[in-house]
Amino acid sequence: SGPLIQEMASRVTVALGGGVTFAGSLWLGYALSRPGKSGRCSCGGGRCPCCAERLATYDAIAGEYDRKVGWDETVMGMLLLRRWLISQHARGHVLEVAAGTGRNLAYYPAGKCESLTLSDASRSMLEVAIRTKHGANSLPISSAVKAEAETLSRAVGLQGRDFDSVVDTFGLCSFEDPVAALREMQRLCAKDGRVLLLEHGRSSWWPWLSSILDEQAQDHAEKWGCIWNRDILGIVEEAGLEVESVRTFHFGTTYMIIGKPSPLLCRKTIVEQ
Repeated sequence: SGPLIQEMASRVTVALGGGVTFAGSLWLGYALSRPGKSGRCSCGGGRCPCCAERLATYDAIAGEYDRKVGWDETVMGMLLLRRWLISQHARGHVLEVAAGTGRNLAYYPAGKCESLTLSDASRSMLEVAIRTKHGANSLPISSAVKAEAETLSRAVGLQGRDFDSVVDTFGLCSFEDPVAALREMQRLCAKDGRVLLLEHGRSSWWPWLSSILDEQAQDHAEKWGCIWNRDILGIVEEAGLEVESVRTFHFGTTYMIIGKPSPLLCRKTIVEQ
C-alpha cells in the first residue's frame, strides 16, 4: 500500500483541481442551460428516460464512450479512485456489475484475484470491453454476461454462483431500480465476501450542489443514460448492505463504499482455499 499512498500524495493537486473543476463546471452548466422545471428524476419531479431509453443511449455511445469520458475522469481523479478501490479490495472470484467498456480492467491484481466475470445490460458496451481491453489487463476476463442488474442472480451464467468480490462503479445511477440491483449483487456475494461500490449521486455535504444536480438531471440522463442525483446512501441503506466504510469525494458527490452482504440475501460462506 506504500506506493499507492505515495502516488495519491503526489496527485493531491490534481484531485483538488478536479474538485474545483467539477463544482465550476456544474455551476456554469446550471447558469447557461437551466431548464424550466426540475429534473429530480429518482427523487421526484421531471420525467427521466426509461430503462429501454437509457440502454439505447449506452448502446449508441459505446464506441465513443472512453474517448468522451477519459479526460474528465483523469482531471477529476476518477481513475485513481477506481484503482484504489479495486487494487486494494478486490480478491478471489470477482463479478463486476455494469462493467461497461471495461474501464476497471487494468486495476484487478492478478495475485489476489482468481477469476473475473463481467456483466452489463448493454451488449455493445461489453463488446467494446472485450475487443479493446481483453488481454491488456493482468487478469483475463473469464466470462461476460449480458444481464439486467435487477435480475442478475437469475441470469444464465450467474445462477447459483457466489463471488468473493462484487464490484460496481458508477452503476447505481443507471439502473431502473438501484435498490433491487444492489440486493441482487448481495445475492451473488458470498457471506464473507465484499461488495465494492464507487458511485456518484446527491451531495452529502452541500444541499445547494444537490439542487444543481436536480436541475440538470433530466438533460444529463438523456445524454448519458445516467441519473446523477440519486441518494446513494439511502439506496445502500434500503438495500440492506452492511456498510463497513464510506469515503466521499468531489464535495460529497462521489462515494466509495465497502460493505458486507446482508445475511438474508447471500447464499453461503466462501470455502477457504
